[in-house]
Amino acid sequence: MPPAGAAAALIDFLFAGDSDDSESPARDIRARGRTAAPYPSTSAPSAAEAPLIARVNAGDRDAFSLIYRDHYAGMWRLAHRLTGSDDIACDVVHDIFLNVWHKRASWAPHATLREYFLRAARNESLRVLAHDAVVHKHAGVVRHTVTSTPAATDDVSVQDDLERAVVRAIAELPERQRSAFLLRWDEELSTAAIGRVLGISDVAAGKLIAKAQRTLRDVLQRFR
Repeated sequence: MPPAGAAAALIDFLFAGDSDDSESPARDIRARGRTAAPYPSTSAPSAAEAPLIARVNAGDRDAFSLIYRDHYAGMWRLAHRLTGSDDIACDVVHDIFLNVWHKRASWAPHATLREYFLRAARNESLRVLAHDAVVHKHAGVVRHTVTSTPAATDDVSVQDDLERAVVRAIAELPERQRSAFLLRWDEELSTAAIGRVLGISDVAAGKLIAKAQRTLRDVLQRFR
């Protein structure tokens, strides 16, 4: 469930006019009442990150813990949105960091750490979901994602109804559109950064975001 007020903010953003302008992350963030911070245009670790990576290569647990604290929340948030499970999201993040530590001597991310870890969280989440689908295929059981949110009843408040509708609408987007939209809405990445995380061009990323926004506006029209 989105944080209190997040669903209403999303509705305001979607129907604020000119919502198809997916090339303007600053406008997106202003629509949410925040100030857009410049996002690095490089796909390499930043000058501040390079020493931390070197320390991890040398087995420095304090540096590793600092990276873990800085990136855990965003990774968990994306994994949770994609899998619909608190526990799976925790496992996804844990496994990624465990793998980094096991390979620490040769770990050499070719991206900013934020992009590197968000991409890892998305890829691992999709791998887990694909594995579940194969494992449960013959039993006819597939893990429920956030689309399994219980239906709202007559006594549920309008706000709860809106939040449920937003969760379901985002969950039912095609996977690439959902990932692109979440990276913009939740993580406030630029279109170029989203393209790097998804392994596509910034133009393709912009198109995915625009398609997602159009679909969400159609589905959530009744909450305008």
